[in-house]
Amino acid sequence: MRNPSDVDIAFLWQVFRRKYAYVVLVALFAACFTYIFVKYFVEDTYKAEFLLFAWDYTSTDVDKETTQATSNSTETQLISQDLTLADRMLNDYQMLMDTDYVRTQVADRITEQYPNVPGVHSKYRTSVSVSRQTHFIKCEVFSVDKDLALYVADVICKVYMDTLKEKLGLNKISVFDNPKLQPAPVSKRIVRKSGFAGFVGAGLTFGLFVLIAMLHDRISSSGQITRELEVPYLGALIRMRKHKEYRNQAFKVSLNDETVSNFNHFYEDFQLFLTNLQYSNAKKKNGAHVFLLTSANPNEGKTLISSFLAQFLAEKNKKVLLLNADIRKGNHFDLFGFEHSSGLTELIIGTKTLDEVIHRNVNNTSLDIITPGTLPPNPLRLIELFSESGFIEEQTEKYDYIIIDTPPALILADALVLAKHADDIVIIANARKTSFGALKKLVARLKELELNITGVVLNQYASAAGGYGYGYGYGYGYGYGYGYGYGYGYGYGYGYGSRYGYGARYGANPEDEKNMPSKEQAKKA
Repeated sequence: MRNPSDVDIAFLWQVFRRKYAYVVLVALFAACFTYIFVKYFVEDTYKAEFLLFAWDYTSTDVDKETTQATSNSTETQLISQDLTLADRMLNDYQMLMDTDYVRTQVADRITEQYPNVPGVHSKYRTSVSVSRQTHFIKCEVFSVDKDLALYVADVICKVYMDTLKEKLGLNKISVFDNPKLQPAPVSKRIVRKSGFAGFVGAGLTFGLFVLIAMLHDRISSSGQITRELEVPYLGALIRMRKHKEYRNQAFKVSLNDETVSNFNHFYEDFQLFLTNLQYSNAKKKNGAHVFLLTSANPNEGKTLISSFLAQFLAEKNKKVLLLNADIRKGNHFDLFGFEHSSGLTELIIGTKTLDEVIHRNVNNTSLDIITPGTLPPNPLRLIELFSESGFIEEQTEKYDYIIIDTPPALILADALVLAKHADDIVIIANARKTSFGALKKLVARLKELELNITGVVLNQYASAAGGYGYGYGYGYGYGYGYGYGYGYGYGYGYGYGSRYGYGARYGANPEDEKNMPSKEQAKKA
């Protein structure tokens, strides 16, 4: 869930800008529905009313001659006391109208008049008001039945006057206007009610979207990264299958191999990411360009992406060193099919030499890899020793690129210790589970240390998760749908993908491809 402290005007504006169409549609629907319902399904309401006048002049008992001889200040004081007492009694009269005694008397008389009408007391409503700075009390009765409205008003008036005289012994109130029925129905206020319904509908809809945005604290679009985090967006990688055999097979496929079409949907995405990454910063004139990959939380795809990045660069005839510095995982690095062996841990503590731990020319390319090695008792201390050893600086003279895979930088300090050796820091975020709050904290932490953030890559991206997509790729076969075509096929098109696409769904049967229409036939269709 998003931290409530992050909910500000900018956050609310972003939610409204993305969902304003739904808010407006709901508001219009609510307003139109209310208008039709009130106009055609709500019965006309009639009003009966009467007006009472209450008074109290305490100064009437004062001798006129004494009053005339009183000073102006005394006159003002007496008049003020009279008005205050009158207002107080006026409020007493108003409260008396709402007492259970009066209500019971009114209910009994109405029941006598309408003995066979079930729920008669729910068929009307009353309103009592006092006009300020006057001594008038207005009582209004509303009902869809004209006769009932007038009768209830007459009963209330009589019961009220009888109660004042019999129970309280007061005569300082009189009927100014006898109960009377307004000839025309009371206005339904259709426009006002429709506007209010539209406003409430819009408010509830917008509030629902804000609540969903707070509960679903995920990265919703590339614009959210560039706009709210103020860091570059490097691309999105389509969701890979979780089967280990499938991922390992993807690493063993050469870009020049015919079977690369089975992974073209992912390779095309990765090629775009690599292009953005290479153009984000100019290459160093001397020595290897060092990339450090990290994330906010574990299991966001750092090892997967760093391994693919290393192999892609090696396929382009670049000499690459992939250094897996996540020694907290131990020997859990089998993407290239390596057996559990010595690695970076043994190299740091000096039990193995570089030649004994490095895997050279992986997959018959210019890619060299150093695995994490065994799990040490104090990983952070070993990383600090490794950072101070000068190993990375020595290797920059031998390679074109050095890629460092590190633990999550938000919860561990390993990546921050090694960050000073990196020319560019790439943040990996899982589009399906990385919280935007965690990503925001990570970016803020790296900026505080004045580290160069090259950008953010969305891993495990799917159109339903991110809300945006694109489709492209060239090959053979036939597919359709959005983005990458039907199923896991890859399509031809731009923006949200074309209806028709050319490309094989990965895992497609070659026999099925023979029956697929040609490119010209698909265009005609």
